[in-house]
Amino acid sequence: MPLTHRLTRNAEYYRVGPTQGSPPDGVIAQGTHCELRGSAIGAHELVRTEDGREGYVARDALSEIVDDSNNNLITYYVEKDLYDKLKLAAKTACNFWNKFVQPKQSIVIQLSTFYANSSTIARAYKPVVNNGVRYGRVEFNTKFLVGYTNFETAGTIAHEIGHSLGFGWDDWMTLFDTNTGKFKKDAIARIPALSNMIVETGGGSGTIYSHWSETHFTNELMTGYKNRNERVLPVTIDVMGLLGNTVVESLDSERPLDQLLAETETVLFSRELDLQTIDLTAIVPSEIAEEIVPKP
Repeated sequence: MPLTHRLTRNAEYYRVGPTQGSPPDGVIAQGTHCELRGSAIGAHELVRTEDGREGYVARDALSEIVDDSNNNLITYYVEKDLYDKLKLAAKTACNFWNKFVQPKQSIVIQLSTFYANSSTIARAYKPVVNNGVRYGRVEFNTKFLVGYTNFETAGTIAHEIGHSLGFGWDDWMTLFDTNTGKFKKDAIARIPALSNMIVETGGGSGTIYSHWSETHFTNELMTGYKNRNERVLPVTIDVMGLLGNTVVESLDSERPLDQLLAETETVLFSRELDLQTIDLTAIVPSEIAEEIVPKP
């Protein structure tokens, strides 16, 4: 079938058309390819998705495909789990980032568990590129994982996906002054909000230069400690565009992370064809880049 359109955001769909007060039949994820079926009801178009679902979605959520050469996505592979906690949290975290960003190369977050009677919640490894795919590995301490909610675990995974998208590596290091943590003029010219941001210039080797300043931004998603009631600043999404990714949806204002995760928790994955091209289980050796611990 001709897949001529793409959803630019998560969109509710209705099998027989939207009527006043009628509940949607589900949600189709941002990035899903579909064809128009030549029928409309008000502001809704009838579409058929690449995985065979058919229903009416809001017309303003559809965009005609002009250049479909970038079919990259963010996904996960669970090597070792605890009561399916990592599987559920990884799905939520990947949905969160796929809503906002199309990565410059597909990303696989590989997840596993370990046990240590310590303050280490999780340990993350330096992202590594193999055959055009960027792999990031995160291992969770079951001492903490057993008591964590889905959103607490998903928030940690979302943080590490942020690093795999380039936060703290390569292009990131060219954007700011390592002495002050302040962003350079050319970066601010592209994203004015960076004039108010400061990069962490203290902490250990896994924290310095790789996070927003803990002192200034405390419980933001991309600071160096695991905090309660984490939030996401619009600039955290927008800066991904300076790291070679495509920002497909921006945040209008600061939002609680749990709220954003709740909005994507139940979104159905609809890009099976793209997923088939990725080796989820590739073994790519790397060194530990960060140990995640609670805020002191």
